[in-house]
Amino acid sequence: EDLRADRQPEFTQIDIETSFLQRHEFFALIEGMVKEVFQQATGREIDTPFATMPYAEAMERFGVDSPDRRYGMELRDVSDIAAYTEVKAFKEQLENGGIVKCVAAPNCAGYSRRETDELAKFATEFGGLGLFWIKVTQAGVQSSFSKQATPEQLAAIAERTAGKPGDLILISAEAP
Repeated sequence: EDLRADRQPEFTQIDIETSFLQRHEFFALIEGMVKEVFQQATGREIDTPFATMPYAEAMERFGVDSPDRRYGMELRDVSDIAAYTEVKAFKEQLENGGIVKCVAAPNCAGYSRRETDELAKFATEFGGLGLFWIKVTQAGVQSSFSKQATPEQLAAIAERTAGKPGDLILISAEAP
């Protein structure tokens, strides 16, 4: 395609005109083309078919429809555990059809109170209702809401996220 003022020189657009292709046929066509171009450009083979994921699964596991799966930081629903805590924000959201989800951030348990407060501020600036945390340590768990949850509940949340010592689990209650 011709260069345009608002595009980088490496921008490439391929127009494909077809009729009556099914989704799987279109994917196979594009995957074959990408595989061939990649092999000719780099001399390396790539595997096809490419990994795909339904929209609902992407939203459930990552919260976005274009997840970066390289890091393995997946959202985990802990609504069933949070429902039995005394955290007001959890209870209010769950009573109104909301959910409580969390993610384990590897090697971030050393974050200071200032740093976890900055994360909470960041979350609220983007529309979040707040952010709770659990630090997984060799000695057990520490939490921003330890007075409203039992040690067993905190441990269950850490286990649900596969949190390991050194991880920081970030938790939020929101509408789905």
